[in-house]
Amino acid sequence: MKNEKIIIEENGLNNNGLRELILNMLNEQINHYKVEYLSEWEKDHATSKEFLNAKIEALTAKKEEINKVFADIDLKDASPKMMLSINLENTSVKHEKELAYAN
Repeated sequence: MKNEKIIIEENGLNNNGLRELILNMLNEQINHYKVEYLSEWEKDHATSKEFLNAKIEALTAKKEEINKVFADIDLKDASPKMMLSINLENTSVKHEKELAYAN
């Protein structure tokens, strides 16, 4: 797969619909990290929550930022336009064990 760029432009949603769309994407990411952690925790109960907590804190901060942006938009009685850009990259990920053997 070569690198792909997908652009989605949306003008038809009202402020609340657009806010919910964006927040739902962030909530899906949070839930993904939680499920991933639980899967790892089932294998090894000593699995650290440090990575999970950092990701959730960052995404929660992003949600707060989004809410502030929309609060400002509501105060100005403006209609936002959403343009979402997604970059899909074909990358090769090596696990730590594989990297250790390579050295």
